[in-house]
Amino acid sequence: MAFAVLAGVSVLYTTPYGTGSGFDQATYIGAARNLLSGQGLSIPWGVDAGKSLTQFPPLFPVTLAAIGAAGVDPWQGARYVNAFLRIVDVLLAAAIALRIQPGILVAPLVTAFVLCCSVHMVFVFGSAWSEPLFLALALSSLYLLARFLESGSLRLLGACAVVMAAATLTRYVGLALVATGCIILLWRGRGPLAVRAPIAGGFGAIALLPLGLWFVRNAVVAGSIAGARTMGWHSLPTTQLTAGMFTLLDWIVPSAIASRFVTPQGEISAAGAGLVVAAILIGVFLALGHGRLLLVASPLSFVLLIFMVVYTVCVLASMLLFDDLTQLDSRILSPVYVCLAVLLGAYGGRALTDSWRSRRALRPALATVVALFVTAFGIRFGVLVHRLHTEGVMYSNLDWLTSPTMSGLSRLPGDATVFSNAPDAIYLLANRSVLEIPHEADTDSFLDQLQVALHDRAAPVVLVYFDDPNIAYREPVAPAVIANALSVHQLTAYPDGAMYEVSR
Repeated sequence: MAFAVLAGVSVLYTTPYGTGSGFDQATYIGAARNLLSGQGLSIPWGVDAGKSLTQFPPLFPVTLAAIGAAGVDPWQGARYVNAFLRIVDVLLAAAIALRIQPGILVAPLVTAFVLCCSVHMVFVFGSAWSEPLFLALALSSLYLLARFLESGSLRLLGACAVVMAAATLTRYVGLALVATGCIILLWRGRGPLAVRAPIAGGFGAIALLPLGLWFVRNAVVAGSIAGARTMGWHSLPTTQLTAGMFTLLDWIVPSAIASRFVTPQGEISAAGAGLVVAAILIGVFLALGHGRLLLVASPLSFVLLIFMVVYTVCVLASMLLFDDLTQLDSRILSPVYVCLAVLLGAYGGRALTDSWRSRRALRPALATVVALFVTAFGIRFGVLVHRLHTEGVMYSNLDWLTSPTMSGLSRLPGDATVFSNAPDAIYLLANRSVLEIPHEADTDSFLDQLQVALHDRAAPVVLVYFDDPNIAYREPVAPAVIANALSVHQLTAYPDGAMYEVSR
């Protein structure tokens, strides 16, 4: 309980200027604000401002709006929601670890400590992402599924389907939970296949019904079921996949050490390649020698393992078919991280307890290893928490909150048409309507958009560029490129950006 409370307090401590926000987060916050103002769940800014939200499922912005109904702005409300969910997630994970290893009190302690002091969870819960809510729903549903395997209670299975339905309305990749449930019911359910199949089918139908209704709503109001996402084959660069290896290593060792094997950009060294081969061989050995023991040891272990595999496959399939910009970072892979923390606590705690009880000679060595582990995790956690408390997170960072370029927006005419490479930041921090300067690959369509803006509006058309390296990946159309087709005049240069006026 103490670790859970500490984790929740750390969310509030690391976000003194507000919860972290970026493009997705600002969309959630803006959609919640629009819902509160009677505009429905709609896009808050950009060329599609006011249109129905379809790119993201509804449950998280609806949750923020529910908090907002009490008079708390959704941006600030997200901070308190995530602090509460941080406590819930740590408690759920610790309870599952104890359920896997009843009577081994070290198991929940290890899981709770790892999740509490995880720098990766600090980032996930320190921003207005939907992952914290998804993690709580995922852990709850997987627990209920395992309990069904133990008891055969259809009430538990029905509750599991309802919770999984809520998870799919939080993140579309919640479909991995439903797939996990159906696979497990067919594989490990009670009775012959003729009995298991209808149960799995009914379970899937209940779990998918709300999302299906949401997709129907999207198709009716917007003509697409999930925003701009369309199915098509995307070839992924190898580095995008090997970047996931950096994420896995970064979970175990500090980033400086992990980057010697593979960089965050996915560039792998010879040592990293050797590590991959060794990991594969060890995995095969463990699967052949001990995998069956783990699968039959606890229904919860089995459920967590299957979910990790299915979730990873679903993420990769989504990247290949829908969104090739997805990165295999700690946020996207956070469900895998949490499941691994549970299994580490359960089986690592059991091994530690057994060794401590049966091998007295090893106690000094075990105590030293535990002390080093706790110290390393604790120091890394403490340093990050202190830095974030001082500097802030993402757009709630002091650099953004004191941005000269952002302040300069107040001197623009109120009716000016503003385009920016950080429309989400302007929406949140300057509270004004803004359009996006798109990726340089969309130069032609952007020039057409500028022509329309110049034709339709007598007010000035202004380009606002921010130099923050954290948004450099957006690679917006540059002023020099626009100047080849239109007149571009620099209005003001700031230490962190610049403004340009566009004319014919």
